[in-house]
Amino acid sequence: MTQNKHVSSFGDARWIWPSSLGRPVNHTLEFRQTVVCGPGAGADARLFIAADTVYAIWINGEFIDSGRCPDVPPERTFDAIPVGAALKRGRNEVVVGLYVQGVGSFQHLPGDPGLIFAIRGRGVAAFSGLGTSWRTSANYRAGEMPRISSQLGFSFEYDASRDPGPWRKIGAKDLGPYAAAMSLAPRPIARTAIGEPVDVRIVAQGLLGPAGDDYQASPSRAMQHDPMAARTFDKIFVAPAAPELPSEDGLAVKAGALAEDGFYMVVDLGREEAGFATFDFEADAGTVVDIGHGEHLNDLRVRAFVGNRNFASRYICREGRQTFTHIYRRMAGRYLQLNVRNAKTRFTLHYAGLLPALYPVVESGAFAASDRVLDAIHSTAVRTLRLCMHEHYEDCPWREQAMYANDSRNQALAGYYAFGEGAFPAAALTLLGKGLKPDGWLEMCMPASIAITIPSFTFAWILAVGDHWMHRGDRAFAKRALPIVRAVIEARERELLDGLLPCPPGQRYWQFYDWAPGLEGHERIQPGEVRYDAPLNLFFAMALRAGATVAAACGSRGEAARWNALADSVARLVHRKYWVPVAKAYHTYAGDRAPEHICELTQALALLSGAVPAALRDMLRQRLVEPTSWVETTLSQSLYKYESVLGGGDAHSRAVVEAVAAEWGAMLRKGATSFWETRLGGEDFDGGGSQCHGWSATPAYLFGAYVLGVRPLEPGFAAFRVEPLDSGQESASGTVPTPHGPIAVAWRRTARGYEGTVTHPAACRCETTANFKRIATKAIG
Repeated sequence: MTQNKHVSSFGDARWIWPSSLGRPVNHTLEFRQTVVCGPGAGADARLFIAADTVYAIWINGEFIDSGRCPDVPPERTFDAIPVGAALKRGRNEVVVGLYVQGVGSFQHLPGDPGLIFAIRGRGVAAFSGLGTSWRTSANYRAGEMPRISSQLGFSFEYDASRDPGPWRKIGAKDLGPYAAAMSLAPRPIARTAIGEPVDVRIVAQGLLGPAGDDYQASPSRAMQHDPMAARTFDKIFVAPAAPELPSEDGLAVKAGALAEDGFYMVVDLGREEAGFATFDFEADAGTVVDIGHGEHLNDLRVRAFVGNRNFASRYICREGRQTFTHIYRRMAGRYLQLNVRNAKTRFTLHYAGLLPALYPVVESGAFAASDRVLDAIHSTAVRTLRLCMHEHYEDCPWREQAMYANDSRNQALAGYYAFGEGAFPAAALTLLGKGLKPDGWLEMCMPASIAITIPSFTFAWILAVGDHWMHRGDRAFAKRALPIVRAVIEARERELLDGLLPCPPGQRYWQFYDWAPGLEGHERIQPGEVRYDAPLNLFFAMALRAGATVAAACGSRGEAARWNALADSVARLVHRKYWVPVAKAYHTYAGDRAPEHICELTQALALLSGAVPAALRDMLRQRLVEPTSWVETTLSQSLYKYESVLGGGDAHSRAVVEAVAAEWGAMLRKGATSFWETRLGGEDFDGGGSQCHGWSATPAYLFGAYVLGVRPLEPGFAAFRVEPLDSGQESASGTVPTPHGPIAVAWRRTARGYEGTVTHPAACRCETTANFKRIATKAIG
């Protein structure tokens, strides 16, 4: 549906695309518009723009901003960017760069290529259309080339020595619809903020051997396999020691190193970063700089190629000093490696690093405990989460940049306590909801069109919708989400056999539950087979309860009662079918080709869903915190394990906190500046493991909700409880942001019990528990 209240911003602008280009792949263009400002005109001007895939804006040669719009075509998201400060009196040249990916990936649904823009302000109006010029970027290599990963788009090659080519006029055949005929809506969240270059230092350098067979075809393979010989700093550079970069004086490479086959340098960003690669150096024309990015140096070099993934790109120099920023795709990692060849007379490095790009959220939550390890874990968890927030949540900023519902639930819960912002999780969950398919399952990622999906992740999305209602109290969002929740549940009701949900058969359905033995779901259910998975049914029961909460919030109480009743029924049937008294545990699978399997995740989900009879709960929680032969949960699903145990109160809460301190603390002791995908870090998944993964931000939630002890009783924290569970801490303090304002808590443990203070918004009702011997509460506002 066209968003008529917004399209007026675009005036007479038209969607434009050079028809002679057809529908290219991996193509970069520039569009030019002249804007004339009279005296006093343009100070309030804004540039409105929608594009497929990524745009970048320069005015009079000054970079203004760039953006990727997570569209679900034909719907288009537009940005409104203040540009008045960049406009001058008289004639202004506005150049809009456009990168068109042209093929799908896990974060991009290709639509019609092109863009639409308008510049509007007092005394200023300019529109994309017949007055616009365009040219293909001759500098960027176009067409098929190595993809960074199967989930991401392409690496890049940029030849700065090439002439950018002539400008051409947009013609009548290049015009698409006016804004009024399009489905346009403003970006629902703030744009990613681009910062100043991070300070970096060179930590390794040396010489390259002769280029191998991979050099021309694949920079990433060449960087991974070409021979390297380490040298001390003074053997490569004229300067006696490595300065911090950027440096106006620069680091000149010695003539002896220039005379070799090539040289390399490894740049340390200081910590995991996400942003746009940017460089400043002096070089001869034709010097080739291959740029690898990665999260570790386990191979004594940046791991540029692993498992057909390509974490390297190429820049070919023009003569003299030059700066370059690849603004069309973010990179992430801790290290950059530059392999330099064909440098004949000079190479001076002034900078190589990243312009950090993060979602501009305020870290309004806080946490501190008597154990400083918990503090370090909390701050690193928040940092990890921020690195995985851009247009939407991302699983990891290095390898995939994709949004999965299961990951997003962990991330949103952590964000409610770290940031207290509701717009970002609402926008992410809304985008995921747009992936509903005719079979009643969501796309595995959005915006994307992928051949497979993970059924349990659809249920995780419903859980996340319920979480959002409880932590933000956003009824408007709940009402938008309810039709999708309903469609999912009704589709599952039609599939029930004997009261339980069988696994959907076929190659489309990946029965993944955890990156743990027997839970990876590598084998698909074949047509004609009937298998019942306990985790799937338990996630279904939990989703039914969360959906009932959302339905009740929207006034659909009959529906809520029916879904709660169905959840009770599924939970009872799971207990009957999967509980094994001799094992004192629930089996994971039943039905055709069902393997013998017992795992922690199933026990945790049984507790959380209400499937476990009261008489067995304490025993099951006890077994979850002690050594067993059960398959352990990994970092990805540890939220369910820990919350199921914490649901028992103080009985095993200290064991949970100690486990978190040990698990996440181990990563810190190994030098992590962000938390990993799995315990094995970069060596998991045959060397392709992520060392910054959003689902591992879970401690930011657990510490606020259970150690500090602040949890909502009513939606949006309209009523909340302060109930710190026994964590082994002598004291804790912190702030939990809410829609009504911050809740500040400080407590210390004494021989008689907890003593503390709570300051909270007057709109919120505070409850405390009997474990507080003395507490002072104060309502503000």
